[in-house]
Amino acid sequence: EIFVLFFSSVKNVGGPNLWSPHRIHALKGIKIRTVVSGCTAAHCIAVTNEGKVYVWGRNEKGQLGLGNTDRQDTPQLVEAFEGKNIVSAACGRKHTLFLTENGKVYGCGDNKMGQLGLGNQSEQVLLPTQIRYKGPPVR
Repeated sequence: EIFVLFFSSVKNVGGPNLWSPHRIHALKGIKIRTVVSGCTAAHCIAVTNEGKVYVWGRNEKGQLGLGNTDRQDTPQLVEAFEGKNIVSAACGRKHTLFLTENGKVYGCGDNKMGQLGLGNQSEQVLLPTQIRYKGPPVR
């Protein structure tokens, strides 16, 4: 089970302030491997034991990887990873990185400074995009 607790003076993620732990009912019964969020991120990523990815929170740069910039108040399955087994993720302030079991890395969200490692700069990347690099797979 996943519980959340947060303070938001501008009520920007999921509605009102939560002063005590609240269960995320949308993920009830789903076996979660890990949940990640960054220290300045206002979005969360849950990776299941089966390698699926659920995302929620702010999304103004497409950091949720859903193909849009709509805020998500409840966890949403990232369909772009159909057929891929995600084992880990990391959140920046407005971007996200995902790691597959094969050591491939995907990124989405803010890329105006090239922080996704795609070899270019762009305002936003709305869908997870594989980061190509020379060298062994990431472990």
